[in-house]
Amino acid sequence: MTKTRLIVLAGNPGVGKSFVAKCIQDEVGAVVLETDRIRKELFPEPTYSGEESSETYAELYRRAEASLGRGEVVVLDATFNLKMGRDRACSIAESFDAEFDIFYVTCPEKVAKERIRNRTNTLSDADCEVYDIIDEGFEPFTRPVTEIDTDRPKESVREVVLEAL
Repeated sequence: MTKTRLIVLAGNPGVGKSFVAKCIQDEVGAVVLETDRIRKELFPEPTYSGEESSETYAELYRRAEASLGRGEVVVLDATFNLKMGRDRACSIAESFDAEFDIFYVTCPEKVAKERIRNRTNTLSDADCEVYDIIDEGFEPFTRPVTEIDTDRPKESVREVVLEAL
């Protein structure tokens, strides 16, 4: 049995966090919790206000706690651009004596923006303007992270993710 673990996927829109989450889910059967999905469940016509974001993250953490309480491996798929959010996730992991990791998912800005422009059938409403806003306010990491660069073929990304696990 896999030890209880909480993995935070942090990074700008369009960098490939959801693909990385799927790789982890396929490998270890993790529960993937996405702020994009939760936001749309809570707010069918989201405005992305600060209040909406606060409620979305609160629900993300509540679901993470429930899954960790069942002994599951949990992946949180969100930008996690603020230190406060990453710290909250770490506190939750500690309260369940779960392993905790931050995977910082990256790729060049032009690649991410091209992916954003070409999105179809995605939960995310983030556009290039949202990318710029998040990027500008992305707070530095204060704990160790594993960087996963997704500017490579998908099979190569999958290998890097599995190695990181």
